[in-house]
Amino acid sequence: MELKRKVSSRDGSSDNSGVQPMDIEDKHETSDTDSFVEDIEQIVVTDELAGDEPPAFEAADGDAEEPTEGAIEGENSFAEIPPGDAQSLDEVMTGPIHKFARCFDNEGKKEEWPKDHSRKAVAKESLASMQAFRRMTWEAKDEPYTTPEDILEPKEKTLFGVYPMSTPYACYQAVETYGSGVILTPCHREIVADDRPDLHALFMDDTALDTRSGRRFDLTDIHLSDVFFVEKIGVKKYAQPENFITDLAEAVDWANHKFWQVKKVSRLQRITLRSEIAVLMPKVGTKKQQVFLVNNLPEAATARTKIVGHYAKQELYVAVDVTVPACQPGSWSRGYQPSFVDEETHLRTIDYLLNVPHMLPVITKVGSLDTRRKGIMAIAPNFFGPGVTPTDTEFQRLQTVARLGIFTNEAMRTALYDGMRYRGEVTEVLHQNREELVIQLQLPKNHGFPQKKWKQGVKVSIRFEEESIGATVIAATVEKDKASVRVRPLRNPLPLPEINIEPASEDEEDSEEENFNPPPIPANFRLPAHNPQNLDEQGDDNVDEIENEDSIQEPREIQIIVWEDDERLHSVIRKVEKESSAELDAALSALTYQSFAPLLFPCESEDYATIGQGGYEVPNYGKFVYCGLQGLIPILENIRDNKDLGHPLCQNLRDGTLLCDYIVGRLRKFDKLGKVADVVEGLLKPLEDVPHDLRPCYFETIISFIYGKVRAEVLRRMAPQIQDSSALIRHLFISTIEFLGYIPGAGLAPIPESLQLEDEHPSSLAAGLTHFAVGIWRNWGRDTFIALPGCLLSTGRFQEARQIILSFGGALRHGLIPNLLAEGIGARYNCRDATWFWLVSIVKYVEMAPKGHEILEDVVRRIYPKDNTVYGEEEKEQKLIETIYEVMDKHFGGIDFRERNAGPQIDEQMRDEGFQVTAGVSRSTGFIHGGNRWNCGTWMDKMGSSERTGNKGEPATPRDGAAIGEILGGDEKRYAIRQVQERLGNAYRHIIDSPWRSLPELTNAGGEYCRQSCDAKASSVGCLMEAGLLAGPHIKD
Repeated sequence: MELKRKVSSRDGSSDNSGVQPMDIEDKHETSDTDSFVEDIEQIVVTDELAGDEPPAFEAADGDAEEPTEGAIEGENSFAEIPPGDAQSLDEVMTGPIHKFARCFDNEGKKEEWPKDHSRKAVAKESLASMQAFRRMTWEAKDEPYTTPEDILEPKEKTLFGVYPMSTPYACYQAVETYGSGVILTPCHREIVADDRPDLHALFMDDTALDTRSGRRFDLTDIHLSDVFFVEKIGVKKYAQPENFITDLAEAVDWANHKFWQVKKVSRLQRITLRSEIAVLMPKVGTKKQQVFLVNNLPEAATARTKIVGHYAKQELYVAVDVTVPACQPGSWSRGYQPSFVDEETHLRTIDYLLNVPHMLPVITKVGSLDTRRKGIMAIAPNFFGPGVTPTDTEFQRLQTVARLGIFTNEAMRTALYDGMRYRGEVTEVLHQNREELVIQLQLPKNHGFPQKKWKQGVKVSIRFEEESIGATVIAATVEKDKASVRVRPLRNPLPLPEINIEPASEDEEDSEEENFNPPPIPANFRLPAHNPQNLDEQGDDNVDEIENEDSIQEPREIQIIVWEDDERLHSVIRKVEKESSAELDAALSALTYQSFAPLLFPCESEDYATIGQGGYEVPNYGKFVYCGLQGLIPILENIRDNKDLGHPLCQNLRDGTLLCDYIVGRLRKFDKLGKVADVVEGLLKPLEDVPHDLRPCYFETIISFIYGKVRAEVLRRMAPQIQDSSALIRHLFISTIEFLGYIPGAGLAPIPESLQLEDEHPSSLAAGLTHFAVGIWRNWGRDTFIALPGCLLSTGRFQEARQIILSFGGALRHGLIPNLLAEGIGARYNCRDATWFWLVSIVKYVEMAPKGHEILEDVVRRIYPKDNTVYGEEEKEQKLIETIYEVMDKHFGGIDFRERNAGPQIDEQMRDEGFQVTAGVSRSTGFIHGGNRWNCGTWMDKMGSSERTGNKGEPATPRDGAAIGEILGGDEKRYAIRQVQERLGNAYRHIIDSPWRSLPELTNAGGEYCRQSCDAKASSVGCLMEAGLLAGPHIKD
């Protein structure tokens, strides 16, 4: 009898063409291993199948036989692919892309955005991720298998793999695996998104949305070694193993993926592989289901098997039914910690992981230890360096990490080192004076230096042989394999080559400084001689350096610098500024407008979305409103004007130069700001040698110098009418820069490829900070085009204005410009005035831009050429003038539709009637009208949300009917302009007083700022820019 498997089609129907032979014996010569093969067959296959047929099988004529290598749906199979049929990288990268039809199988309905509001991420195959995956597999295809015992040091190459994960959550994690690591296949990605909640992918794609941070994951996240927990993705609750195998076979047309270089797999290899899988999966379903799972594992998963004697080691592409309890959504790097339900689950998880060799980042051959301890010892070299045995305390910490199944995560390393002794070899004493000692540590190759633990104020012990001296940490920085630690000894230390630094005990940390009694000074300790050095003409200091450890045979004096007076130091600062001025000017002149936004302004959420880090926090004060230079300026001005040297920022600067390190390090994370970072680093470098009580003054001098240069460069580029205007307009012009920029996950809708860009990505215009800065909430059609004339056209930024106009035009649907853009993928069309603000912006662009009329002939990339078009399926290009004609035609014909995905998943406040959108033009008056009393289709769009007061689902000002009460012109218009201009002085005072240096969204009748609104609003700035320029130089500042 021949066993055949019924393969279900996508709609669940049976397809006889999909019936595959399950067991056909290989032809192989008789060898000494035949008895071994027969024994294994008896154990793994024959014994389990005896008497009963496994589930989901059909009987057919013929005898039961072994499955053929590559048995697969359709006419093609792996057996047809010659073992040596290699492809070039070009052929691989340009091959056909398989589309995963079931990634979004929502009861047969296609979707543009998650319909279920509980779904926090969308895993969908993308071209970028597929290409990255193809390149990786092609490069790794000929890698020889390396046994765990032969892996001496980790390989530099990072592979992607499949790890177990919990049922209610899908976890995306970037982890380094060494040796012959697991490779994630496209079909596993499909299974992760649909059928297998207990698997998760380490390979991140650029369509997964982290709703907590409001940004999309992209391929750069692979290199961050960060962990993200997001809620489940449309999981089928009762996925069975046989369904998993069926989906695995159906997911990919394997015959079209020759880049796998699949080779024939012998009968012996299959049997031994099944034995391994059976051991690893003892509790998967019933015995019949286990056997079915083992026997029907696609031969694609055995492509990289290598025989070792009579035993086959296999890099498994599948990890089945491993339970890790639910973890708290979020990211460790942002402070969200996982929670586990019981100790038994911990042990079961780590036992499984330690049974799979490639799930450990570094494998070393350890003696006869129990399984769990052996696995933990195996990862120890990655933390402590080769040949170092962890202490019992360190072992317990490693065990905790191992139980989580996370071995190479950077954030977990920091937690692992929290409070642990760190072994680092002191190679050099970099600096010493009466107050500070700076030493350099040589770190192991695979280190995880605990910078968070070595924070300001932590007490440590500096050990000199058997004696030690107490000290307080000022700062600790790491550059590759070296760490520099700056401390303030409570007594002057003696620089010796073998200094071992460790955090003080908890008792010492908790005690007050006056109660901290360090051990006595060693008998051979002596203070360094006071030897003030004169500054040469170049302003450099001459300090004896310890060249290497071997040169230090006995205690020696370290020469120090004593600044004789403040004027000497001030002259050095001025000299540095003068020498750096031209270099800074050159670096700034090379920047585009888009690059000035991260240099000056980003709020914390924007920095998180762009570079993955937040703002700088000053103890006893908090974080700056901006992460860029503009965040510092209002505080420094306030300190300078009030001579407030007791401000927490001043104390933070006296404690060390961490803020300087943050400023330079942050700038370096932006590719285009590298040269600026070099200059800024040179300017801030002298502060390391400044006496700590003078450091705040000189920090303010340098930062104000840098900010002045940046501001001067920005103002140099502004339009002539702004240069001749008042101080208010210049302040507003600087403020417009904060709203324009590129934020990953918050871009524009697709624009034509023929459109030339000054930057890599077009800039979008944020509606306001901080509520509308990142994610889908950044781009609103109504806010964008109210602000665009003032923020872009009046300032001469015509290229960015053109890109935004064409992008929103490309997202046109139902004759309406999107209210919420969401990169065009999840756009909402629930307002009728955004379209007319868009049209007004086009008219003003034609009037104000050089050759502005040419925009009407520009190409628009229509992503929804028809009202029912699905995103990404049908696109067409047309001229902008044709898009405008369509808007007019739709409005005069009448617009009436119900929003897609209507319900609480897109608006939890609105009543059901409010999702019906209508709009049209009155033939008698020309007024635009539409809507109903349950939606807010125009500017006054506040929807009631209080059940207690009874206004939930009721707009504060219903906008049904016409949105125009009266038409003003002539004297009435001029009177209104004068009224606005007379109030501009209040706006100027608010800008000067606000740390945001911008205008808020709402002000009350008496001019008081409404604190529930945005602190900085693009439409407020844009409108006043227009009104202010109309007033000319007569505005009173």
